[in-house]
Amino acid sequence: MGIRGLFVGINSYSERPLKGCVNDVTAVRELFRTQHAAADDQLRLVTDAAATRQAIIDNLGWLAEPLNDGQPEIRIFHYAGHGVQHPDQNGDEPDGADECLAPIDYPSAGLLSDDHLAELYQGFLGTTRLILLMDCCHSGTISKDPFSDIRYRTLTPAKVVYDEIRAKKQAYQQQQVDNVAQQILDLQQRSADPSEIAKFAGELVSSLQKQSFGQRPQHENTILISACKAEQVAADANFGGTYHGAMTFFLKNILSENPQISYANLGEQLRRSLYDNKFQQIPQLECPNSLINQPFLR
Repeated sequence: MGIRGLFVGINSYSERPLKGCVNDVTAVRELFRTQHAAADDQLRLVTDAAATRQAIIDNLGWLAEPLNDGQPEIRIFHYAGHGVQHPDQNGDEPDGADECLAPIDYPSAGLLSDDHLAELYQGFLGTTRLILLMDCCHSGTISKDPFSDIRYRTLTPAKVVYDEIRAKKQAYQQQQVDNVAQQILDLQQRSADPSEIAKFAGELVSSLQKQSFGQRPQHENTILISACKAEQVAADANFGGTYHGAMTFFLKNILSENPQISYANLGEQLRRSLYDNKFQQIPQLECPNSLINQPFLR
């Protein structure tokens, strides 16, 4: 396999520093190197001060470059750090918020939004298997659990930002109501065929689904594993004296024990592991139906 990976971990934020992100990406990079025989120079580790907004963008460009070695192209982008919501900039988000990664220099250089990520992912060949591992929060208000050694990988926006997100969500919903009403009228005038109506309903449901971190339907080989639902927070916790993101910790354990696990079973075991260990976050798996039962990295 033509495996190439980008592993970005950030602990040393000026606001709300974390503890387990560099451990996360270092451990998962080593797993791919040893378990899947990936070449060391094809697994880039970018951490802390080096993980600027421009550096992440440039390295995603490198990640997209084909190896031209005659093997199927497999690409992994693992991000461990803060995540934050920002008011939607182009009216394409049902909840009114763009999901953003927070580079080390985000206060000056800005966030990296899901819309921008979607543009960057378009640089990958359509045949490339792109695996996104996102161990960060999308929103939340708690920065430190007073009862245990857990931090949360989220930056809390100001109230004015939440107000703008709420307004964007309402505007999006009204726009969708208007669009759906018009499409139903057009369909009624054009056809009463039940199969066409069912097809329309399926396309409509798909078009209204929230897409995360730049994953878009046009890239049919993209698989996203994220730490939690959009309204939840992702834990950065102490596991036997070493800090890790809860999602990454259990993901690595599962893959170490069963390298050929299917994506479906991986998602289920990951959810069960977090639940059994009292983590409230629910990891998310977004995977094309054609790949859901295939072995990991195959």
